[in-house]
Amino acid sequence: MGTKSDAGVGYDDASFYLFAMAMLSLVTVPWTVVKIWRLVKGKDKEEERENLRQHCACRRCQEKAQAIAKQKKRSYNTWARPSNIFVFVSWILIILLLREIRRSPSFKAPFDPFEILEISKSASDKEIKGAYRRLSKLTHPDRNPNNPEAAERFMQLTKAHQALTDPVGKENYQKYGNPDGPMRSSIKLALPSVMEDHGNLILMIYLSSLIVVLPAFVVLWWRSNSDKLATSISVNTYRYFLVVLHASGRWRDLLAAYASAFEFEHMAVNNPRKFAPLRDVVRKSGAEADLKQIRLYMDVKPYLSENILILLAYTHRLGIDEEFQPRLDDLLAWTEGLTVAMADANREEPRQDCHRTYGRTVFGRTKKIMSAVFLGQCLAQAMKEKDSSLLQIPGFRETELKYCNSKSNKVRNVHDFVALDIDARRRILRNFSDDDFLDVNEFCLRFPTATLKVAAPKVEDEIDDSVHEIDKADVEVTLTVKRGAGTGRFPCVRNLPDEKQEVWWVILDDKKHDVPLAIKRLKPKDFDDEGNATTKLDFVAGIRGKYEYVVHALCDCYVGADVYSTIKFTVEPKLENTDSLKYAPRSSRTFDLFLHVLKDLMSLFMHP
Repeated sequence: MGTKSDAGVGYDDASFYLFAMAMLSLVTVPWTVVKIWRLVKGKDKEEERENLRQHCACRRCQEKAQAIAKQKKRSYNTWARPSNIFVFVSWILIILLLREIRRSPSFKAPFDPFEILEISKSASDKEIKGAYRRLSKLTHPDRNPNNPEAAERFMQLTKAHQALTDPVGKENYQKYGNPDGPMRSSIKLALPSVMEDHGNLILMIYLSSLIVVLPAFVVLWWRSNSDKLATSISVNTYRYFLVVLHASGRWRDLLAAYASAFEFEHMAVNNPRKFAPLRDVVRKSGAEADLKQIRLYMDVKPYLSENILILLAYTHRLGIDEEFQPRLDDLLAWTEGLTVAMADANREEPRQDCHRTYGRTVFGRTKKIMSAVFLGQCLAQAMKEKDSSLLQIPGFRETELKYCNSKSNKVRNVHDFVALDIDARRRILRNFSDDDFLDVNEFCLRFPTATLKVAAPKVEDEIDDSVHEIDKADVEVTLTVKRGAGTGRFPCVRNLPDEKQEVWWVILDDKKHDVPLAIKRLKPKDFDDEGNATTKLDFVAGIRGKYEYVVHALCDCYVGADVYSTIKFTVEPKLENTDSLKYAPRSSRTFDLFLHVLKDLMSLFMHP
């Protein structure tokens, strides 16, 4: 290895290795740090135990949490994963490159005659000559035949002695750092010296990589990701949701749309005989009516009918064989992502009937968005559309439901049951075992009780408190969520296969027009230690007149936890712009209009 030249151009191996090591380190070092951090975090047993303590203490939630923790631990301890192998091999290459760089003449230490002769810089001429004679005898070529290292060492000693004793050599050393005088400069390329003999071949490999391999990699990556939105939802799924929600907001139709999502295309199609028992169970139960009334808005895919059967059996609590449990888990794993996609898709629906009131600034229908959220609630708690909210309590069946609804108990919903003391609950659930009853109490402790505080609409920097036409106003909402124990990070969603945080949808709705004017999704991090979360819902005021808005707060994990609050106000006629009044700037309104026109064009493109 070394530096070679051809026609005045040098190839510097060491510089090439240094460049390669730097590029490899840019990827390997951060990746290694992340892996070490994950490894340390994954093995933090105290944190793991704390998370288990914060989880819902019902048996099924604890079993799920322990299974997820074990899965994470196995993933941390799997050293044969491709990413780990890549990091390991990269570090070996970095070490080998570093060794080659240190051996290269280009990266040797600067010429120091005192260090070579092993003397101090204050040594006298006598000490210099004595050191030279002593060391030169040990390394003289006559005493060390066939020893290139000794010959190289002898030449260095001679050169060092010349730099310190010969007047010319001493002057050159002081001026140029070398007794031989100024060295000739040369142009060197940070490329391996093998280029000298095989330059054409290497250039062909490089060009083919640049022109063929890299574009092919980009194309493959684009094909695998171009059909997905930023939320990892397939574009085809989103388009299909647009079609379904434009035509229907019924619960059973949304359930069928969920089962039709293109995220499930990979699911294997089973032998029809395998699904025959499940189909018979669904037909004999009340789910048969839902099955017959479902409307499909696309060609029936092979996986669609099977998915619908499984979801109907799940929401009607008909029991799922262990054979179908993995498929059900795959379906439920997309609960949050697909229900959010449904709500987002509906917000693309143009509302031409509201153009007179709001112009082209409103889209979608509040009831359909709430139906999508409600579908997520039902999937989280294994319930169907018209079920009582009491049935989400662990172990509740029709027997307990009838007893709760009796005249003596008057427990109509889950809030009534949660408000009961332990003795009253025990009387109702007298047939429950102690473990089952503890599960029920844990659910009641974690079930949220929400309240809404909604301020009157206002416009920033206005002199008066009135809202005028085309004002850019906002409504301040404070959502307070209380519970007996736990936090929103670990709700009781024992039916879902993965961990899920409690999310609250806050929707500002024009009750008369069924228009969602603003939507916010509040996560546990948005709440303070007291369970309060404050947010502002921005909207553009409509034409003059009286309005009744409703602020809905919907929990995506539980059925029956939703709350709402109504506000009434009057929109005054538009005033001329003055220095004391602040309306939505013209540029801002123009930009908003541009965005809405762009959305319309995209809708036309997606639905020609």
